[in-house]
Amino acid sequence: MKENFITKTEFEDFKNKNTTSQDGMLKKLDILLTEKNVREHQEKREKKMWAIIIKALQEHQILTSRQLEEISQLEIF
Repeated sequence: MKENFITKTEFEDFKNKNTTSQDGMLKKLDILLTEKNVREHQEKREKKMWAIIIKALQEHQILTSRQLEEISQLEIF
């Protein structure tokens, strides 16, 4: 019966490939998390901007009550 042994070199090669693969995944995950934070920040700013615009349109009676109701149903902010 032949026993399956791996050499130290084979084990080191496997370990290096595994570590390199994990490093790559962690870098991609970090990029995704950064993009998520940036997107959330931009969405927050857009919501504030739309709130200001809609308030100004309402105060100057540029939009009708019906139009304002339609906008509020969109739940933009």
